[in-house]
This record gives sequence, C-alpha cells and structure tokens, in this order.
Amino acid sequence: MRYPLVFLAVFAFSSAVAGEAPRIWNTARGQKIEGSFVKATDATVTIKKKDGKVMEIPREELLPLDEQYVVRVQKGGSDTTGPPPASRPKPVPIPVPGGNTPTAAAGGDGVTQDDIVGEPKKGKLYPRTKEEIRSTLRQILVLDKPKSLGNKEVWEAICRLNAHRYLAGVPFHVGTEAPMNEGAQDASEACAKAGTISHSLGHSTDKCNLSMGLGDMASTVNGYIDDGGNNNRAVRGHRRWCLNPPMQNAGFGREGKFSAMWCMNSGGAKARDFWTWPGRGLFPLEYFRGNSWSFYSPDSLPPETKVRMWKMLTRPVQSIPWGEDPKGKEVEIGYTHQYDNTINFELDPKFLGRRGIFWVRVQGRGLREQYCVEMF
Repeated sequence: MRYPLVFLAVFAFSSAVAGEAPRIWNTARGQKIEGSFVKATDATVTIKKKDGKVMEIPREELLPLDEQYVVRVQKGGSDTTGPPPASRPKPVPIPVPGGNTPTAAAGGDGVTQDDIVGEPKKGKLYPRTKEEIRSTLRQILVLDKPKSLGNKEVWEAICRLNAHRYLAGVPFHVGTEAPMNEGAQDASEACAKAGTISHSLGHSTDKCNLSMGLGDMASTVNGYIDDGGNNNRAVRGHRRWCLNPPMQNAGFGREGKFSAMWCMNSGGAKARDFWTWPGRGLFPLEYFRGNSWSFYSPDSLPPETKVRMWKMLTRPVQSIPWGEDPKGKEVEIGYTHQYDNTINFELDPKFLGRRGIFWVRVQGRGLREQYCVEMF
C-alpha cells in the first residue's frame, strides 16, 4: 500500500456607511480579507482594512453572500438581498458533489459561453475564460451543505478541495460520507494522543493525509496542495492524492491542532488525458502555493522524462510545433523528481508569485506533451 506522506468606470453609488462593522470578505480567488465597507461601484467594492489601508476588490470576484451584503448596504440596510447586476457573467452549472457526472464546466471543450474580448479561441491551450473560472469557483465555495452532514467545517473543506480540483482540470464533484469522516476523526485523535503525526499509529492514519498546526480543515487542504517541506519535496504525495482524478469521496477530521483527510478513494473513472498543477490555461495566481509544479500522466512515465519551460513574451493562439522553441526566456528548473505517473519540478524562485505566461514541455521515450499556463 502506498501511504500518503506526512507534512508538517462606472457611476459610484453613494455608499459610505459610517459605523459599518468589520467583516471577513471572501473572494473567488480564495482570499479572506478583514475590513469595513467604504463604498461600491458597479465594478468594485472599497474596504478599509484593520491596519487602516484601503483596498478595492473587483465585484465580480465577490462570493454571493458578500455581494448580497453590498446590495443590502446600498439599499440602506433593508433586508432585501436582490440578485447581482445583470452585467455579471451568468453562473456555469456545476455537478452535484458525489454524483460523478462531468459537465462542460469541468472539461472545458464543451463550454458554450462566448469568448470574452482578448481571449484566444478556446481549446486545449485555454479551456476556460476568466469569467467561467471566477463564476464556477464562487459556486463551488458556497454550495449548500447536505442536511445529513452535521459538521459545517467538513463541508467547507470538501468545497475547498473541489475548488482546487476544478483548477487542476480533474473532476471536481467529490462528496463525503460518514465512515470516511469518522475514520479521519479517529486518525486525528490518534495523532493528538501521540502528540505527533505518523501513519504507524493505526486508527486509519495509514489511509489519511495528516497535518499539524494548520487551523481549520479547509486550511489543511491549502497545505496539502502546497505540500512543502523536505520530506515531501520529491513525491508531493498530499497534492497527488488531493488531485487524484477518480476520487469520489473524502473525509475530514480534526482534534485540536491535528487534522486528517481520508484520501484513499478511487471509485470514479480514471483520467484519459494528462492533468497538471497549476492547471492548464488561465490560472488565478492566489490559488498557487509553494514552489513546485506537477505533471501527471494517466500511465506511468517513461524513465528519464524531462521537463522544459519558457516564460512567453506574448499569449499563444495555437500550439507551438515541437521543432520550434517558444518565443520567450527559458526558465531554469532547479529540481525535478519523477515518481510513477508524476513528475514534480521547481522553478527559479524569481518566477514564483508573479503573473506571466508559461509554456511547458514534458518529453520522454514515447511521450511528448506540452501545455500553457497563464497566471493572472
């Protein structure tokens, strides 16, 4: 058995409302910002943070509850929430968690929404537009908790997991079931009793990703995707389990600072195409964590698979022939590790945390794949 790894222009509304209490604002980019409402326009919301700094948030990136709050304040505190302005992009339907039914939003090629101005024609290079990404992330993150599930924190972690899976380009309708949550809770309690995290403690610890000191369950998902630490550097096993395409259900548990995610579940269909982290096409920078990229193949990679990467000068509109180097600067890759169907590779740090367009080529005996990632 392979164990998961352990890791430690518009008219402004008259909207400034004196005395508005600070609140936590959530965005489709995964941000949590504490601050007080100052004003809003059709395009942005201005908030004042606790440190006194003022910042603007694009309204299209607000989650529904925050948008409703803004509408309510604009109406003078009335109870009506009202729909978002009609100019906002229409929601992209998403599948029901646990249903294992892919939709156009999950695959990209079947999306029928018109291209936005300035985007290349959709295809394998850019499967989804920015509007589709923001809209679908908003929907995933606020899905109603099933009545049968009592623990809201578990559901928030499931939604966070699905958001990352959506961005990776794998099925993002993972659900949960009681035995998995009970097993994850049992594993968390075992770690808490031992005062450490280990897969040798019994109590389902050998079937879970384990973490310590990352707070709420949803935050542990961020940590698993990051998968930092010298003991995780080679395989990045937490990320690999989180993005396993046939995963249908997962479970979460927490005891104090110890958390567990039951991740060993592969009841769905296997992938027929490669998937990546960060995912192909447009990718919101705020969701990328850590310093490692990953490429996953449906089958085992051939020995000595190589990766090359370029930072592009301009956005590509079609695939680049293999006999031609992309126009841009080749990015130094300082570390790679190949494991089964996975190759993890670390970029020159100066390219991390920045917007840019990157072209990646993965090549081995009988294998040639290339793709584009645009951080925005």
